[in-house]
Amino acid sequence: MHQEKEYAIKAMRLQDVKQNKLMEVDIHKHLKHPNIVELIRDIEDSSNLYLVLEFCPNKSLEHLLKDKKKLKEKEVRPIFRGIVAAVDYIHSRGIVHCDLKPYNVVMGKDMEAKLTDFGASVRICTAASNKMKCGTPSYMAPETLTAKGTQVATFPGDIWALGCILYRMVTGNLAFTYHKLRRKHAGGMYLRLGWLNFTLPCWLSSSARGVVRNCLHIDPTKRPQAEQLMQYEFVKKGQIRPAASVDALDTRCLASCSNDTTCTSR
Repeated sequence: MHQEKEYAIKAMRLQDVKQNKLMEVDIHKHLKHPNIVELIRDIEDSSNLYLVLEFCPNKSLEHLLKDKKKLKEKEVRPIFRGIVAAVDYIHSRGIVHCDLKPYNVVMGKDMEAKLTDFGASVRICTAASNKMKCGTPSYMAPETLTAKGTQVATFPGDIWALGCILYRMVTGNLAFTYHKLRRKHAGGMYLRLGWLNFTLPCWLSSSARGVVRNCLHIDPTKRPQAEQLMQYEFVKKGQIRPAASVDALDTRCLASCSNDTTCTSR
């Protein structure tokens, strides 16, 4: 029996489509990951560009946080793990998202996190030709906010944004605001200290505090890579382990099964 499938359609007038929008399409259509909204296809007619996207029935993470203010750590872990997995995937392909924030994370049918909106994204190999400040100030790394002129997109900038997202999810507040970041960073005092002076609630678990502190390190070279974040206790805790493969089964059990005997494994 044929089952209808829903899709989301994003329409843009061709006269309004700029080069960065075409780059977004080119980047997005090559991404295939369970924690990234899939771009099924792009269609163009005489006046419009249409993006056919995977349909996600639930709200964005931004809307979820506005409704609930903050989330419990057990609710946060699978969402944050999904976001980090998506970032690890794009970073492994040389892509910087450049605008990570709760609004650009939508919730799938099973409330799994799905990264979307690659309009500010760049391939690291072409970043030199995309020297522009991109992103949302409250989630932008201080080295980008305080840069004179323009700043090339970097992987550590995405990691900073992940720290801001996690802080927002567990506290209900922004870690920093644009003006606060500019003021704190201006004198160079926090560069010498190595940390920005933000507040971590005492009730936050040590594993969550560790992720936030490491992601929000003032020195971008000391922030973890997304691949390393996937191994942090906070991210891994509660993760469902995949079922054992056939290769992992007791070979003696397989041998006995092949002879139509009772199969037991000790």
